[in-house]
Amino acid sequence: MDFVNKDALVDVEWLAQHIGDTDLRIVDASWYPPFSDADAAEEYEIRHIPGALFLDLDAVSDPAGELPVSVSHTGRFAQTAGEMGIRRDSPVVIYDSSGGYSAAFRAWWLFRRNGHERTTVLDGGLSAWLRAGKPVSDEVVQPAPAAFDPAMGISRTRSLQDMRANVESRAEQVVDVRSEARFRGTDPEPFAVWFAEKDGREARHGHIPGARNLPLDRLLDPARGYRVRPADEIAAAFAAADIDIDRPMVAMCGSGVVACVVPFVLHLLGKTEVAVYDGSWAEWSRYDDTPVAPDDQSS
Repeated sequence: MDFVNKDALVDVEWLAQHIGDTDLRIVDASWYPPFSDADAAEEYEIRHIPGALFLDLDAVSDPAGELPVSVSHTGRFAQTAGEMGIRRDSPVVIYDSSGGYSAAFRAWWLFRRNGHERTTVLDGGLSAWLRAGKPVSDEVVQPAPAAFDPAMGISRTRSLQDMRANVESRAEQVVDVRSEARFRGTDPEPFAVWFAEKDGREARHGHIPGARNLPLDRLLDPARGYRVRPADEIAAAFAAADIDIDRPMVAMCGSGVVACVVPFVLHLLGKTEVAVYDGSWAEWSRYDDTPVAPDDQSS
């Protein structure tokens, strides 16, 4: 079994050969959650792939939103992309340095959501680049601005209201990529704990009733630096989780970042219409009246 849209994923050697291409834009989309001590922007300034531009996912998120990295509907993403010298037809390669946080896939999803289709992800990100002995730079690139003309792409977003309705209708399969222990509520959910500390309320753990658990490591291989697994392994992982890739689905995680791995890997397999619950567990757990299933996937 092979990927259908194989051009959406490039390896280190491909990027090394094309790094000097005039129109190519390389984007470092590294990101860490708000409760982390790491700073992606500082890491970029110290070390990045030569010529890479830094995309701050927090800066292109909803400025009025209370949730981390929630989608902005104000044109912030298009404005930022233009300031980075990216047009809607510019070839873009995205990577991140944060392993399992998988922010490159969130950036890929945002580009696609804004109508940019010439977007690819570097398999294994910065860690793969470093393991291959490729050079890095601390030079901050300042490109000439460009006009990024956004258009609504194929990536779809689901709201809290959509997800409430789906609990009753089960119209879309809910694919939750958190770890099994977080899904079942036996391990604390970091975003729920973070919000509870901010709001002074009890953190809620578990999953949305009816959701299916497909942990990230079934799609990306941590033993290989979170590189994308082969097509047959990905298809088998969905089947083992009782998820029909031919039926409508919506992906979620803790914050809406890692969830974007699901539309990416299914895009590789040729399925292009996969939604993302943008608020994910960070939002669902904030309300006392949202139903929570602690340990029963079939509930």
